[in-house]
Amino acid sequence: IGGEGIRVTGSDGADILNNQVSDTVSHGIYLNPSHDAVIAGNDISGAGIDGIHVSGSDRVRIEDNDIFART
Repeated sequence: IGGEGIRVTGSDGADILNNQVSDTVSHGIYLNPSHDAVIAGNDISGAGIDGIHVSGSDRVRIEDNDIFART
C-alpha cells in the first residue's frame, strides 16, 4: 500500500527482529498503532522516507538497528 519494507499495524507486542530491508519507496519499517513492540537488530538501507517510522504507539523499544541512506 505505502511502499514500506515492513508494515505493522494494530499488533500489540510485535517483535520486529533481525531483518534486512532495502530500497523501499517510503519507510523501511512502519509501526502504527502497536504498543509494547520491539524493533531491534534490523539492517535498513535506501528507505525513501524514514528508516523507522513509529506513530500512535506507546512503550516501543528501538535498539541496535543499522540504518543507511540511499547512495
